[in-house]
Amino acid sequence: MSNDDKGTSSGGLGDLLGLLGGANPLAGVTKSVAQFQRGVNDLLESIERFNETMDQLNKVAQRINGVLDAVEVPIRQMAATPQRIEEFLSVIGDLTKRLQPLNQLAESAGGLLGFRRPAPPPAPARRSTPRPKPAAAKKKATAPRPKPKKAG
Repeated sequence: MSNDDKGTSSGGLGDLLGLLGGANPLAGVTKSVAQFQRGVNDLLESIERFNETMDQLNKVAQRINGVLDAVEVPIRQMAATPQRIEEFLSVIGDLTKRLQPLNQLAESAGGLLGFRRPAPPPAPARRSTPRPKPAAAKKKATAPRPKPKKAG
């Protein structure tokens, strides 16, 4: 190969496209590839944002679950409280019915042995606080009239 051959063959594809004229058929392809790359980059950025959002939502959900775990048991206990009170009162009622004969037996035995049932404590004395009397209607104060002198 001569130096002239090297000079003319150094252009390659660019020279070939230059011979075709001003209309480069690969110019549209390069623009399309660039647009495709930007679209892919935007898509990847959107996916990253979506992943960050999902991480934040996961953290929020964990916090809400923690609060619910802390509150759920006391709420269930409060909901069961009326039923437990009712059960307790029924047990107490049954117990008082069962203990009534035993109470009578104890009083009878105490009577046989000379013990008396203690007297109930005296009722607290009523405090007699004088009630305020209703305010009497105030009479209009008038100056005494002088008595007329008799002519005499």
